[in-house]
Amino acid sequence: MSQADIITLVANIINGIGLFFVALSMAFKRKKSIIFCQAINQVFSGIAYTMLGGISGLMLCIVTLTMDIFIFFDKQTKLLSIIFATLTFVLGTIGVVISGVQAYNGLVAKVNSGEFEASRIAAKMIVEISISYFPVIGTTAYNIFTLRRKTSMFVLRLSFLISCLLWAIFSYYIKSYVGAAFNAFAILVNIVKSIIIKRDEIRQNEYANQVARMHETVTTDESLIDSAREGSDVIFDFDPSEAKTKE
Repeated sequence: MSQADIITLVANIINGIGLFFVALSMAFKRKKSIIFCQAINQVFSGIAYTMLGGISGLMLCIVTLTMDIFIFFDKQTKLLSIIFATLTFVLGTIGVVISGVQAYNGLVAKVNSGEFEASRIAAKMIVEISISYFPVIGTTAYNIFTLRRKTSMFVLRLSFLISCLLWAIFSYYIKSYVGAAFNAFAILVNIVKSIIIKRDEIRQNEYANQVARMHETVTTDESLIDSAREGSDVIFDFDPSEAKTKE
């Protein structure tokens, strides 16, 4: 096993420990316990991304960890949320630039050693920068939609799924296989959850329509009964003696 393989293995173990705390947070009901577990995950994930060269992921972990600390101590405000959403994009972009520089230097070294063709550097750099931007784009977009008051639940779910997908691609690219698997699992769970929610909404709408139709039927029947009663009053008000008198 090479040194690179050992680093990849250790990084995935560290990332797995962090994600264990994310899973553990689902067992808690108190907000602070959940935030605490998520903050621990950011620490371990940041270390793992650093070992794997995912600097943009590290930057996002730093921003999220800082935000979790504010939330834990009940210091989060709408203004801070906007600031953190901005920092997510700014620091994420800085991380992409750093990753790009590192990747370029690595490619130049491989070209000089004859391990890589110089003509392929441009294409490789485009892929490197694009994928490094994936988590930045996904997280920033999700934060923006979360801050908007008029964002529908469908848009929120969709933005979350896209964010998870972009994180999964990024994680797989930098060889964070545990992170990629976790995000893929999160996508699957949320798709199933969305289907169940949609099915329940359809059932609720069908039930509401049935109740409405039943109400209309009852109202119609009551109207017919009232009409029948009014007609019977007219009939019983007729006095046969009046007819005999007229005759």
